Amino acid sequence: MLENVLKEGNRADRGVPCMDCGEQLVKVWGGATDASEDGWRCYPCDLTSTHEQYALAVRADYLRHAEALTATDMLEAYRIPSGSLRVWVNRGRVRKCGKDDSGRMLYDVEQAINQRDKEVSA
Repeated sequence: MLENVLKEGNRADRGVPCMDCGEQLVKVWGGATDASEDGWRCYPCDLTSTHEQYALAVRADYLRHAEALTATDMLEAYRIPSGSLRVWVNRGRVRKCGKDDSGRMLYDVEQAINQRDKEVSA
């Protein structure tokens, strides 16, 4: 806590987990005049990610850990068609969880996955 106030110590900026091994990515700073050399590094994998690749990793991490997602995100992350999701909501099997910042409806991820798995096994 005191280190944060005094800016003492050299600590790495940590990011989302590596999509390959799961270790946290570490911010790598490029030259003082060339920000294009900035990126994120996974030391166990010995890989460096660009800002665009890092943004994809952030998105994947969000989809993996979100408790509620839009119908579009449910399709992308869990292969749940939006039509099926809406039918399950109408039948009371999946609950709505409010709306996101863009006004899109959010749905309970755990309930949607459970319903998908029930229908696949039936």
